[in-house]
Amino acid sequence: TKNILSRNFNNILKNEFNYDIYTLHEVYNKKGEIVGPTTFNISDESDGTRSLFAIASLILIVLEDGKVFVIDEMEQNIHPLLVNVLIKLFQNPRINKKNAQLICTTHNAHLLEDDIYRRDQVWFTEKDEKGETTLYSLADIEGVRNNIPLGKWYLSGRFGATPIVNDIKFIYGNDTQKKK
Repeated sequence: TKNILSRNFNNILKNEFNYDIYTLHEVYNKKGEIVGPTTFNISDESDGTRSLFAIASLILIVLEDGKVFVIDEMEQNIHPLLVNVLIKLFQNPRINKKNAQLICTTHNAHLLEDDIYRRDQVWFTEKDEKGETTLYSLADIEGVRNNIPLGKWYLSGRFGATPIVNDIKFIYGNDTQKKK
């Protein structure tokens, strides 16, 4: 997705697909009244708007075709509430009629708070001291009731899969007093 989400997104679409992408914005006068629309080239939009446009466009294609969408760090440059909406598209049987699937990584623990996942849909990765990664499902962790705050429990380390950053010793070692 790096090429799609880059500042050259519009150039890629124009060169490869013969498309120019523009967004439409309302223009207001000093009284706050709408006086008409204006267009922006997609390359003039924020990183978040470009990311949302690219990801949403791909998701709509995947949902229509019943494919699998794989994305690393889906929340990159996109507000968490908007990411939630995109994820919910896959959970809605009226929208996802062909059983398309989403596989994404995230560091956004807030996405665990909205009760849209089954336990077997949430997976964690954890590196050991050798740098080897273990993958395990939330469904395999005993004692996780339906009413627990998953995001809070995850961030507190109860599920593992969090970096070990206990205190300033992580950065400075045992010498936590910087000498001038």
